[in-house]
Amino acid sequence: MSKLSAFCVAAILTLPIFGAVAEDAVSSPPSVSELFAAAIESAETQAQQRWAFSVTVRNLTDEDAPVFVRRFDPRQPEGERWLLLSHDIEALSKDERKALEAQGDDDEADTDLIYDGLSNFAEEVKLVGDASGLATFEFKMSDPEVPKKMVEAIKGRAVLDKKGGYISLVELVSTKSFKPHPAAKIKLFRQTQHYIKLVSDGPAVLADTEMEISGKAMFQDFSQHFRIEYADIEPVDAPPFQVNK
Repeated sequence: MSKLSAFCVAAILTLPIFGAVAEDAVSSPPSVSELFAAAIESAETQAQQRWAFSVTVRNLTDEDAPVFVRRFDPRQPEGERWLLLSHDIEALSKDERKALEAQGDDDEADTDLIYDGLSNFAEEVKLVGDASGLATFEFKMSDPEVPKKMVEAIKGRAVLDKKGGYISLVELVSTKSFKPHPAAKIKLFRQTQHYIKLVSDGPAVLADTEMEISGKAMFQDFSQHFRIEYADIEPVDAPPFQVNK
């Protein structure tokens, strides 16, 4: 569902996606699994909606790293859809420019703002908790484009807000080290995504993503931890997506 992010190896795996819910994991009313399915179906009806939003990227590994705030608007021409709000781009230092460029300028950055298509990329989804208005599900990844060892190392979790009828949290966590390719070994991977509803009858949209990853690449140890925060999200009329969703 999403493209690689140049500034973090963690983006080799992004949005988790869900399959059918196993009914026998935890005794619960049928409405729980029905709500879960309905939340996914609701997102799928919004698959082609375009979105404008502001985004703030925080490097939690380096407290001295610049914090950039940018605005994405798909109504603008290709190559002109990103606007830097927090800095004067002409006044950036060489290192600041490099950090900004590493964040990328995807012309279809709103592709991943909602969790449409969630039924395609997970298996063995099980209800494991149901309390206080929230239902928690665990799942295994199922993605032919992801290396088998990586799929085997990742465990997923999703939280359903039963009252709101949407998935409020999606998390991927490594249960063991893995090698996504021969030159890299990931010792820790964690990605947590929070979703919110802007209006009661609208789709849930991504509020923030936090990623933490550590390991070794090209014989060098590395550790990265960052958070992406989304704000001022609004549906807009814009040209349709060029990528397959």
